[in-house]
Amino acid sequence: MTRKSEKLLEKHDALINEPIHTTAVYTYDDAVVLTKSSYDTICRAVLSGHLKASGNGTYRVILGEWLLEWVRAGCLTGRNKSDVHINGQEPQAA
Repeated sequence: MTRKSEKLLEKHDALINEPIHTTAVYTYDDAVVLTKSSYDTICRAVLSGHLKASGNGTYRVILGEWLLEWVRAGCLTGRNKSDVHINGQEPQAA
């Protein structure tokens, strides 16, 4: 885990056991804490298209519904061959 991720987990101890609300709007930092993932993992998932994010410019947010869909799909990041889109087909969760 990166230093940034460790600092986020320390900073947001209260969020760690909070449920992800479908209508809530989360920052990347909130997503790191709620999913217990690293910041790089969240960024990778967004860049690969597995995790939706919305926003303008450099300020991007993730809806709780999108975060839950990503977790249910297995937190795919596009880093492994098994979660890369092949011929337009959706990746299969392991």
